[in-house]
Amino acid sequence: MNAHIITDLGYGDSGKGSTVDYIIRAGLPAARFLVIRLQGGHQVGHTVKFDEPGKPSVLHEFRNFGSGVFQDVPTWYGPETTMFPLGLAIEYEQLNFRNFEPVNYYHPDVMVTTSYDIAFNRWSEDSKGVNRHGSVGMGFNATIERNKKCQFTVGMMVNSSPYILKLKLQSIKEYYRDWGVPSSVLDVIDLDDEIQAYLDVTKIVNILELPDHDLYSDIIFEPNQGILLDQKYGMFPHVTRSTTTSAPAYDYVNKYLTDYKRMCIYRYAVSRCYHTRHGAGPFEQFPILLRNTEMEVNRFNLYQHDFKVSKLDLQLLEYALRVNFLEHELTKYTYTTDHIIFTCYDQLMTENIECVSREDGVVHELGLTPTQFKEHLINQLN
Repeated sequence: MNAHIITDLGYGDSGKGSTVDYIIRAGLPAARFLVIRLQGGHQVGHTVKFDEPGKPSVLHEFRNFGSGVFQDVPTWYGPETTMFPLGLAIEYEQLNFRNFEPVNYYHPDVMVTTSYDIAFNRWSEDSKGVNRHGSVGMGFNATIERNKKCQFTVGMMVNSSPYILKLKLQSIKEYYRDWGVPSSVLDVIDLDDEIQAYLDVTKIVNILELPDHDLYSDIIFEPNQGILLDQKYGMFPHVTRSTTTSAPAYDYVNKYLTDYKRMCIYRYAVSRCYHTRHGAGPFEQFPILLRNTEMEVNRFNLYQHDFKVSKLDLQLLEYALRVNFLEHELTKYTYTTDHIIFTCYDQLMTENIECVSREDGVVHELGLTPTQFKEHLINQLN
C-alpha cells in the first residue's frame, strides 16, 4: 500500500489538481488508485489538463469531483467535507458530455450546501463592504457553521422523500431568516426546483462509510486549500473553516492503514514559483512579470476580486513548510519520502526564481538559480 499526501504551501492555486493527475499517470497501469478528500468541498477549483492523441486538449476545473477523473479514478469524501448538489449535477453533465464517467463516494455525514447557504454567504460578504474576510462566495463556511445547529447531510438527503426535503430546506431558510437575512435574498430561491435537483442528483451519489482499502494499491489525499489559509495557522479572520495542513491525512493513515506492513508514505508539498492570493486578506506584493498565462483560470470575480501575484516570499514558504509538520507524526512505516514541487516555472521570464527575503526588517529581492534555490531551502529547513 502506498499513501500519497499532498499539501499546498501557499494561499491555494498552487497546482494540487495537476499533482494528483501526475501521480496517477506515473503509476498507471499497474497501480489501482483512490483519491480521498478529507477537508473542504465544492469551494475548491483544481485545474487539470487532459491530452489525448489526435484530440483537442481538455482543461477542466474540478470542484465537485476529485482530480483523478481523467484517469477513471474514483474519489471518497470524508465526513468533514461538503457537497453542493446543484454544482455536482452541473459538473457531472459537463464531464459526461466529454465522455468521462466520474465516480464519487460519500460518507453519510458529508454536509450538504444549499442555495440558502450560498445566499447567506454572499449577503454577509456584501454587507461587510471593504472589511470582507475573504470568500469564494460558495457558502462553504456558512455550511460548516449552520450544520452545527441545523444539520443536513448527504445521508439525510438520499433517504428523504420530497416532503421531508421540503421541511428540511424550510428549516434552513428560517435559520438564516433568524440571522437577519432579508426576504428579498431568501425568497428568490425556488424551493421546488431545489428539491427536484436533490432528487435527481441522488442517482449519481454513492454512500460509503469507509473505503475498502484492499481494493487499492495507492491512496492519494487531495487537499482543499493552502496552508496559509488554515483555520489555525492562517491569519485570522482571513482563513477557511478547515484544516489545510497534512494533519487530516496523517490521522487517517494512523487510524485506518496501520495494518499494512509494507506501507510507503510519499509526501508532496506544492507551491508555484511565485506567490498568489485570490481573495481578501494581507498580501504584500512585489511585482513580477509572467508569461504563458493564457490558461490561468483565476480571474476577477465579485467575491475574490483580482487574482494577485508576487515574487516568492521565502519567509511565507518556510513558515508553511514548518507548520505542516509541527504537531503530527506518522506511525513508523517501511518507507517515507518527501518531495517539494514547484509549478509554473515556465511562466517565469528568466531561468532564475525571483524571491524576497527579510533580514533585520530589511527586504531583499533575490534572483536564485534553481540550484541556489534548492540549497537555500535545505539550509533553512535543516
